[in-house]
Amino acid sequence: MGGAGVNGIGSGYGGGIGGGAYRVGGAVSAPREISAPTPQYSEEARKANLQGTVVLWVVISPEGTVSDIRVARSLGLGLDEKAIEAVRTWKFEPAKKDGKPLAVQVNIEVTFGNGATKSTVAPATVASSEAGKSKQSRKLDQKLHPSLVSLYDCWHKHECKVEGKPLISVVISGDEDAALKNLSAIGFERASEQVRPRNLRGRIAVEKLEALAELTFVKFVAPVSQEKQPSQ
Repeated sequence: MGGAGVNGIGSGYGGGIGGGAYRVGGAVSAPREISAPTPQYSEEARKANLQGTVVLWVVISPEGTVSDIRVARSLGLGLDEKAIEAVRTWKFEPAKKDGKPLAVQVNIEVTFGNGATKSTVAPATVASSEAGKSKQSRKLDQKLHPSLVSLYDCWHKHECKVEGKPLISVVISGDEDAALKNLSAIGFERASEQVRPRNLRGRIAVEKLEALAELTFVKFVAPVSQEKQPSQ
């Protein structure tokens, strides 16, 4: 693992990062995986054949456990949660400096593809404050469930491959027939079941999610597995 240096960032001590975590390189050795259970696909991501890479920003403690996890690059459809769930259980031979174990910051990349996963550990290249910078507000961010926003952004940046159309729930206002006509015009395929008025289930291509969010009568869109609208 390459030499990222040991100069600190934030309020860390002795070359540490934000409270004491070091970066790998120079006199700081890399942690070594001892036990690393493989993250599993979420059912909704498997059905959508979602492929791509989740990047986690983590801190490996002096005891070799994962003490902090933050998402630096998201995939959505439950894959972020699956990656975190597995990585939280990983065990390492801790990083060392002058023979003494210490906490280090690293990136863990979890790649989902063809129904399987693989993971790699690399020196941290972005601090969590950089990873968490807010995006400019979009209709997409305001109306879509976060997992659908992540799915669209991943597709738009060519960071993942999506096959098939996700099953979604669209909360609308106004006349239902007029709404269905406009939804059909952008490729929305209505499912036969409908659980309640003005809540339409159906499928739409990922690339059409932005156009869906721009429709004025659309109030909220979520994957069917997470269709409950967040409280206001």
